Amino acid sequence: MNRILIAGLALALSAGAALARTPQSPPLDQAYRDDVTCAVVYIAVAAQGEDANAAALGFYYFIGRLEGRRPDVDWRTHVVTAAKSSGRDVLIDHGERCGQTLIDEGRSMGPIDEVVQQWSGGEAPASEPTSGW
Repeated sequence: MNRILIAGLALALSAGAALARTPQSPPLDQAYRDDVTCAVVYIAVAAQGEDANAAALGFYYFIGRLEGRRPDVDWRTHVVTAAKSSGRDVLIDHGERCGQTLIDEGRSMGPIDEVVQQWSGGEAPASEPTSGW
């Protein structure tokens, strides 16, 4: 009996030591949590069925931010968990903030939009980058 107890204790201690050596991910910050919430907002927009393009744009924008912030984290689980726990009220509670974030980012894309407009007007893109980017 003592041998089993000692073996069990040794196993528990070795497992604890292994966990202590395992690098831990840093905790999720508020910006990450806000982006999860905004992804859920755009799920709620999609559920309303009014503007599928806006819903897809918003959802994938915030998913991109999540992947960029924490590529080591399973954002899918976080988004599904948040969606199940919040319901459609998330749109009322956070829709304005998330929508404003998307609008602000869209406004910052002016120079890119100018290039798109040039190209769609038949103007060919430069054959080589001119800025040396």
